[in-house]
Amino acid sequence: MVDFNEMRKKFPPKDPGKKKRNAAIKRIAQEYEMKKAELGGIKAPALKKGIVFYIVVIMGMLMVASLILSVAGKGGKRFASKQEQDVQKSLSNLAIALGRFRYHTGDWPTDEEGLDILASDKVIKRGWNGPYIRKVVKDPWGNPYIYMRGREEDLPTLFSAGPDGKIGTPDDRMADRKLYDEPFKDISWTKDWMPRGLRGYVLAQGNHEVSDQEMKRRLEKEIADIKARNRKTIAEAEERHNVFMTSSVSEEELKKNILAMYSAPIGKKKVAILTSWSFEDKEGEAVDVIARTEGDGAELFVNNESAGTKGISPEGLIDWSVPYQAGEIKVIGYKDAHPIAEDTVRSAFRASSVKLEATKKRLGDDEFAFALATICDEDGVAVPGAQIADVEFSIEGPGELVSTISFIEEYSGLRLYGGAFRRTGASGEAIILNAKAPNLRPARQIIDWQISD
Repeated sequence: MVDFNEMRKKFPPKDPGKKKRNAAIKRIAQEYEMKKAELGGIKAPALKKGIVFYIVVIMGMLMVASLILSVAGKGGKRFASKQEQDVQKSLSNLAIALGRFRYHTGDWPTDEEGLDILASDKVIKRGWNGPYIRKVVKDPWGNPYIYMRGREEDLPTLFSAGPDGKIGTPDDRMADRKLYDEPFKDISWTKDWMPRGLRGYVLAQGNHEVSDQEMKRRLEKEIADIKARNRKTIAEAEERHNVFMTSSVSEEELKKNILAMYSAPIGKKKVAILTSWSFEDKEGEAVDVIARTEGDGAELFVNNESAGTKGISPEGLIDWSVPYQAGEIKVIGYKDAHPIAEDTVRSAFRASSVKLEATKKRLGDDEFAFALATICDEDGVAVPGAQIADVEFSIEGPGELVSTISFIEEYSGLRLYGGAFRRTGASGEAIILNAKAPNLRPARQIIDWQISD
């Protein structure tokens, strides 16, 4: 007969307290059911965790969320740096200025004219009424903004090469192309001025009888008509360009272009004094003052004292003969007895420097340009230069002087110094044009390379 007590001693159970634990759990379960029944079946509240537990859980959730957002690339709206804000502002201003230029002239600036023409006050172009922007600056990374005219039917291209300064990389910043049409939608910026050829077609803001699209269509038709009328002018310009591409420039051609450069700013004025007012050691001697006006008469003032009012000649000129007095002369033009504009010229002081300007700021390979030099005093007033030795022109870099000339302008008595020069290759490198005269401050101008089509 087996003695189970002895067997239990030899082979004790692996967990002698299991039965006791099971019994205790069973009792707890019975008590829980009893309490649950007393409370109407409401579940017992869950055990509360410590504050450290919840802090750890929240931090973990935040870390997971941050990781997900960084991987997905959706970390909220990206903050734009000041440089990015500045470049977009400059691009917007330039795009609107280009639209205004096209509004008046009927076309975009050429690649040769570039963005600089928007800020220039020496433009001779039909319909032009600029400057359209105060100054053309470089982008925030020190590089010039890139402008390309493109084909006639296309919008121009305007952008910044971005922080890396390389064209065609992902960090390039482009202008909003919609801004080119802004000047056509709201003409308040023109202050009621518009090209004569466009009058009757331009509708002020708030006129809802014609849609913006119809207004734009009419404007574009009128612009096309203006271009058609200018075909002869364009052909003449192309012919002159062909002359420039020859190996030399005649003295007649050179003089004609230098006179055009000198007369360009004068031609934009409604009233212009054509003669200079600098006659050293001639106090009291009679001087002929000649002026041009778009009105029907003008009045001359010598040091704020009237020298008389006269009507215009058949050539549109007015002249007075008055004793010279060092100081200032002023001519006020009138139309129907109402003043329309005025021009002022003062006596020049001692010659101080050479003033230099060129017809182009960029040149393609083998392309010609002209340069005009004048002698000025400290304040930039032109000095009659008959007594000044000839100005000497020189070229640094891949360029050469073709011919030079000096002559006295008919009305002003000023000696003008001119030169024709051309680019001789080494694409990409700028050339430097110099002009100097004995004992005077020299002048220089950088002519950049123009990418040829």
